[in-house]
Amino acid sequence: MTSSYTIASTPAAEAPRRRRSTWALILEESRKHAGAWRRVADPMSRTTASQIASDLRCAHQRNPATLRVKGVLPGDRWESRWGHDAAAPDPEKYFVWLRWVPEAPPSVVESAW
Repeated sequence: MTSSYTIASTPAAEAPRRRRSTWALILEESRKHAGAWRRVADPMSRTTASQIASDLRCAHQRNPATLRVKGVLPGDRWESRWGHDAAAPDPEKYFVWLRWVPEAPPSVVESAW
């Protein structure tokens, strides 16, 4: 029986691989289809779907480092919606649809003058 739970040892030479966020992959793939609506393949709860859709819609106004959705780049502009998909059998599951809007022009303020 040992009296210690650890032993002296040097760490492995290679650092463990950092896992990429699923959202980083989803957004990267969606950027390849600029302007086209894409549905996220995995269903989610109502609250998660609504929160993610909201986060993506407001992403251009926030610091990307503080967003819950990882993979948003500075200046990214996303349109997003959430809801049921008629093809999905489970009414308790919801989906997010998103569309990357590349180089969105700044808001134009019209003047009567």
